[in-house]
Amino acid sequence: MNSNAYIQLWGRDGQLKTTSPAIGLLTEPLESVGTSGKASLCIIDATIQGVHLRVLSAPLIFGNRIIGVLQVATSMAVIDTYAQRLALHHGGNGGDIRCACGPWLMACFRGQAFFSA
Repeated sequence: MNSNAYIQLWGRDGQLKTTSPAIGLLTEPLESVGTSGKASLCIIDATIQGVHLRVLSAPLIFGNRIIGVLQVATSMAVIDTYAQRLALHHGGNGGDIRCACGPWLMACFRGQAFFSA
């Protein structure tokens, strides 16, 4: 994996329909919770081939039925690196990190601000 975004489109039948070129030969779901066919948005952290990813799974709805699931993921490497640096700089004190980085960064770690504007 070597791009900023990885995309998979899963059909209602659970079969992989198409992927972005950057995903290579990966034919497993970026995360399995979002492909369960439920009509809700799912954001989850996953580790694929040793890479920490944030994965958004969104049902594709036509009329009143789910026809597939779109999964979009991005690497969390930059966030992980800065979190480690901040933790080292502040002696591992999470309170200092929250104060220094603000609520947005902490929301990222909880999976609430991944695709927010």
